[in-house]
Amino acid sequence: MEIKINIRKRVFSTTGGRQIEDKAGAPHYMNVWATPTDLYGEELYQAMAAKLHEVLAFKLRYCKALEDMRGHAKDYFVEEVATGARYRIYHIDYSRGSRECVTLKCERTT
Repeated sequence: MEIKINIRKRVFSTTGGRQIEDKAGAPHYMNVWATPTDLYGEELYQAMAAKLHEVLAFKLRYCKALEDMRGHAKDYFVEEVATGARYRIYHIDYSRGSRECVTLKCERTT
């Protein structure tokens, strides 16, 4: 089952010398269809050891815009269109250089 997601770039504003994330002003990076999957096996145990809760992986078709995110996962987040749920991207898996699919491993945020 595929769902529509928005990948947005995180924006910070400085208030009183502190950086605060501006969640309302986050610009769209791209809108895509993705297949949500649960982590299993070693990936699940690594996430539990890192104390990550409500972890989900989104499987997407490869595109150049996703390749440009390489090394900058912390600058983006995922938002489900239907529910409005937000996920912090903690890892992007490019499937050993395959140009077919990309997996975004995410943790749900509030």
